[in-house]
Parts: sequence; structure tokens; C-alpha cells
Amino acid sequence: MKLSTFALSLLFMSGIASAQNKVSYVNPMIGTVKMGHTFPGACVPHGFVQLSPDTDTIPHNINGVYQQDAYKYCAGYQYDDKTIVGFSHTHLSGTGHSDLGDILVMPVTGTLKFNPGTAGNPGSGYRSRFSHDTETARPGYYEVMLDDYKVKAQLTATERVGVHKYTYPQNEIQKLLLDLTHGIYNYDGKVLWSSLRVENDTLITGYRITNGWARENYTYFAVSLSKPISNYGYVDRGKPGYTGFWRKFNLQKNFPEIAGRKIVSYFEFDSDPSTPLIIKVALSGVSTQGALKNLEAEAKGKSFDRIVAEASSKWEKELEVIDVQGNEDNKTMFYTSLYHTLINPSVYMDVDGQYRGIDHNIHQSEGFSNYTVFSVWDTYRALHPLFNLINRKRSEDIVNSMLAHYGQSVHKALPVWSHMGNENWCMIGYHSVSVLADAIDKELNIDKKKALEAMINSSNVDYYDGTGEYKRLGYVPFERNGSGSSITLEYSYDDWTIYNTALKMNESEIAGIYGKRALNYRNVFDPVLKFVRARKNDGSWKTPFNLLNTHGEGFIEGNSWNYSFYVPHDVKGLIRQMGGDKLFVQRLDSLFTMHLPDEFFAGTEDVTREGVMGNYVHGNEPSHHIVYLYAWTSQPWKMQYRIREIMNRMYRNSIDGLCGNDDCGQMSAWYIFSAMGFYPVCPGSDQYILGAPYFPYMKVKVGDGKYLEIKADNVSNKMCYVKSVKLNGKAYTKAYITYDDIKNGAELTFEMSSSPNKKRLFSENEKPYSLSK
Repeated sequence: MKLSTFALSLLFMSGIASAQNKVSYVNPMIGTVKMGHTFPGACVPHGFVQLSPDTDTIPHNINGVYQQDAYKYCAGYQYDDKTIVGFSHTHLSGTGHSDLGDILVMPVTGTLKFNPGTAGNPGSGYRSRFSHDTETARPGYYEVMLDDYKVKAQLTATERVGVHKYTYPQNEIQKLLLDLTHGIYNYDGKVLWSSLRVENDTLITGYRITNGWARENYTYFAVSLSKPISNYGYVDRGKPGYTGFWRKFNLQKNFPEIAGRKIVSYFEFDSDPSTPLIIKVALSGVSTQGALKNLEAEAKGKSFDRIVAEASSKWEKELEVIDVQGNEDNKTMFYTSLYHTLINPSVYMDVDGQYRGIDHNIHQSEGFSNYTVFSVWDTYRALHPLFNLINRKRSEDIVNSMLAHYGQSVHKALPVWSHMGNENWCMIGYHSVSVLADAIDKELNIDKKKALEAMINSSNVDYYDGTGEYKRLGYVPFERNGSGSSITLEYSYDDWTIYNTALKMNESEIAGIYGKRALNYRNVFDPVLKFVRARKNDGSWKTPFNLLNTHGEGFIEGNSWNYSFYVPHDVKGLIRQMGGDKLFVQRLDSLFTMHLPDEFFAGTEDVTREGVMGNYVHGNEPSHHIVYLYAWTSQPWKMQYRIREIMNRMYRNSIDGLCGNDDCGQMSAWYIFSAMGFYPVCPGSDQYILGAPYFPYMKVKVGDGKYLEIKADNVSNKMCYVKSVKLNGKAYTKAYITYDDIKNGAELTFEMSSSPNKKRLFSENEKPYSLSK
């Protein structure tokens, strides 16, 4: 597996190679096996196009029966596979459910085959064997040899265009398959309609409409070819019952209009087989005209090598926002994490500003770039707060995209989990309110009045996930939703963000309402067990009850042990609910050290033993803040060891180096914040909880000419405890820093030690915020 030789040559070509080059530290293969669900292909930061190999075609379901192996292919690629089906243009990064894989291209030679075949019998279809020895992956570039065809495949991308370079054997006719039936989480009938037009001998346009996780996804495309087509045709694997008077023509061969539900087309090129075939595939969610505009603006007249160099330059610009000093292995993990935070959300509009809204009308963006892929249940925790620190302009665009979504929503709701102009309603909570609240707290330039309106309306959709019952009873009963206790806890936090935003805007009446709702977490705490528990509509507790079960106990992606610590806005109140500081610390300790038997996660797709530390499950987001809760206790030093333990065990520079789904960058954002030595436990507040830094030196760009420098001389796995902290050269005794402390640049210095400083305790005034006093 090659990762650096070609990358370095490209960087010298683009004039940006240096000893401090960041791109060379990124390993896109991290997380491409087992749980990470990342992809190795080519994209640029937050691009619409993610051009990447797909290594199998396991459907989501067959006749309605879920196929468990489909889960492995959420990103289309599994490192352990031996074959490549083709290269599709849209992928999600690190998700635990999936979609997309649009517009698959496969270069072939010899006899044409129109189905992908199987991994066990590759020769039965058009897929090809490959070896990792010929595979190269780096930001903006992917390369592999397709062994069955002896075709060298090279991929790169712009924001809206995937660019392919295929070098064929000189004695073979160059052929290209365009499979419009392929998809990730595919099933029979997912493609509602597809169409393509051969506009001339070097230009193809078309579209397809799919019904998947995005219920109605329109993907338009325009394909520019470097050589003239000599022969073309297609097969329809789902022959239509009615063709009308199209029967006048021989539609299957050299007819310029192709349409159907299961279309696989082919194109042959006779001219000069010794030169590579270069194709440029532009996408649009609006129209083929939009795709053509994107093609013209981003790729016309540019060589493949130039686009590769431009992609590398874009990545270098984004990655150089943070400079770290450390060993090569740790730097690779860090910059790969930063890379993963820069894939989603993705721009979702054409170069002229048009985009498809969730009402499926075409809208014109006004003063912002429209984005999609909002995995908000995951990303509100650390990814969006990270953007607010290191890329405020993009964060403004993302928030304005959410507000546009709200304006187009028939429910008058902000995104729950949306992609490609569709709300898919995945997971729980109305966490976009947290994203807006944090944006307002961090002084982003957005319409605050409209934002508060959107937050209020999103929290009052009574038919959504028990919201009506939550407002009436103060909790979501188990009968209404099997995840009712998780929902109650998350609604309570979301309501706190509305409360806090209303306070900032002097809306005291609204603040009063939501301040009360923010305390609803208390209603699912069993006062005897002092754990969160499923509660019924009549107020009684569900029996029997098991603290270790995730399923059937009122929770989702976590058991009671993990979810009972989810009160990020009122940790002092949480400590009281659990019986006081001593018991709270004992429970935190136990969470990281107790044994969780396999039976309690054996039926959970996204959890393996590698991702479990005691009963703490880092691969599921509800746990991400827990280690930082020690800051509110009498034993805050304990978090410093645990943070480093999590980083070392759950993030490794290897193909299986992620302990869980990266979830559109959330897992990686946790790592970046934790490496800096602080974490946003409660987004929407102005506080970051101090932990322990991972590197001896970091320099973080927080604005034009503004830098946060983080120094921790001698930090190591042994020297992992914080003896003292200084802010701008002065002794600093609080358990947290604020956004105001660092927004204009600062110097944060940690004195490290091999043993905990048990005298470094925090008074009540030095502890972080809690709603309860």
C-alpha cells in the first residue's frame, strides 16, 4: 500500500511541499475496515463529489429482509475485500446507516458484462480483482490497478466534478461501463428512474432518481470524455412493461436517448489506445444544465495533473490551520482526524447558487453557500463547535443552510438528519437548536431572531418522537417511544440551549418556559436506583429493568450506565441526582473499569469489544463528554489519565484504527479537541472544559492573524497529568477556559507531571457552568 511517494511528487509539482507539509501526514485508509466506515477515494474539503471505489454490492434488503453484511459497506469500501466493482461519485463518511453510491463508472476490456458479479466469482461480472500493493490514497487522489483488465485507474476531484484517468493495455479496445443501477444500501426498486443522453461523441448528460435513506434523491450529471465515442449501447435489467412508440427504434445500440429503471450502459473508444481516457463527471442536484455549468466552471480546459495539484493545495490550506509537534505516528492520526472533519457537511448547490431544497423546489442561495449531510445527533457535540473555532465562515454557511431548511420544511423544523435535499429523520432530539445556540454564543453573523424562532418551532412539533407527551408529562413515556428516556435527556439539553439563547436575547418569558423544560431530565431518574430508567405513561417505572441493556430499556446507542451521565447543561444537578460527589466519582470510576459482558452488545452493529473500555463505549456519541465530568468533582485529575487512554486505545494509525463509526467527523472532532487539552461538554455555553493536551506543542489558527498556542513540554504517556496551567503567562486556576479567552489568540501552557496533582482542586466558583447552583 503506497501512501507517500506519489503524494510527495504531486506536492512538489504544485509548489507546496515543505518540511511542514500536512497533506503527507493524512492516511485516508484509517477506518476503512471494520467499524470506521470511512472511504479512501478522492474529494476536496466539503465537496459535493466523493469519488471512491466500491468493493461490493451487498443490498440493504432482499424482499424486505435486512442483509446484515450491508452495514460494512456504509462507505462502499472494505479494505479486506479483494475486488472493486467500480468508482461511484457520492459517499457518506463514517456513518452507521447509508445511501448514495451514485453514478458508478467502471473501465473494462474484452467481452462486455452488465452485472457486477460476486466477490466469490468475480469473473461472472464486470468487477475486477485488485491488490493493495498498487493502491495509493491521499487527500484528493486515489490510484489502483484493476488486475482483470490491466487498467490503471487514477481519480481526483473538484467540489462538484469527479475526474478519472484510465490507462488501458495498448492492444485492447477501451470500454467504459456506466451503471445507473448501482448504489450503497441498494435494494431492488431503489432507482425510480434513470435517463441519459449522448449529446455528442464526447458529452453525455443524464440523471437518476432514487428512493433510499434520502426518500427522493435527484442526481443529475454531465460527462465529458477526452476521446470520441465510437460505439455505445445499454441493457435494461428491468425491462419496462410499456414502451409506446419508442419501439420504432433500436434503442439498445447507438441511440442517443436511454432511459429506464435498471440501466447499465457501455461506451467504446477506438482512437489511439496508447493514450489514457480521461473523463470528467460533474454532478448537480438541480438539472443537467446545472451539471454542465459545474463542469465548465471547475474542470474545463484543466489537465488531470492540474486538478490533482489543485485538490492537494485545497487540502493543504485547510489542514494547515493547526500545526502540531509530535512523533510521526501521532501526527498521522491527528491530521487524518482533521481530514475526516473536513469531508461532511458537503456543499450542495451549483456554481450559480441554485440548489434543491427539502421541498424539492429549486432555490437560489442569497449570501451563503448551501450545505447538506447534517448528521446532527452526532456532530452537534464537537464537530460544529470545532468549526466555530477554526472555520467560522463555513460555520455561518452551515447555519444559514439549516435556517433555509427550516424555511422550506412543512413541519417548520430544523434538520434532524438531512442529506441531498431530504430530511431522513434518523436518530433523536432536535439538536440543530444546539448548533444554532453555539453559533450565537460564538458571535457568528447570523439572523438571531430567525434562529430563535426556528429553535422554538423545532422544539414544538408535537407529533415528532413524543414531543407532545414530553411537554405534557415532562418525559417521553416508554409506550410512546422505546427510546423515551434517551429522548427525554436529549430534549432537556436541547431545551437548555433555547433557554440560554433566549436569556442572551433578553427574551425572559421564553427563557422561563425552556428553563423549566431543561430540568425534565430529573423525571427519568429513578430516586431509588439513582440511574435513569424507562418510565411509563402512568408514571410507574418499567420492570424488569437491566442497567446494562441497550435494547428494550428506554435507550438508543447506550445503556442506562452511559446515558445516566448525559446532563451536560446541569452537571451539579446530575451529581445530586446520583447521590452526591462521592458516589458520582465512584460511578465514573466504575464506568471505565467494570466489565461489560459480550451479551450486552452482541446484537449491536456499531459496537465491538475493541470499542469498549469497561462499560464506557467511545464508539457511540452519548459517552463522548463523560470523561470530562470529573472536572465538576473532588477528583478532577482522574480525567487526565483516562483521556489519554481513550486516545491511545480508540484512535490508532492503522486501517482498523477507529473504534466506531467516524460519524461525519464527530469521532475525529473529539480527538482534535482532546488533543488540544479542552472539550466543549455543553455546546451553547462559552466554556471549554480543561483536560490534558496530547502534544508538546500546537498552534491553532482561530482567525486572520490570530493563533492559540498550546504548550505542554515533556508531555507523554507517562507525563500525562496536569500539574498547573497558565493562560498568557499567568497562573490559571479554573477548570475551564472560555471562548473569550482564546478567540483573539492566546497562549495556554500546561505543566505536566508523571503523577497527579491532587492539590489542584477547583472551588465552586472555579468549576464549570451548571444550570443548578
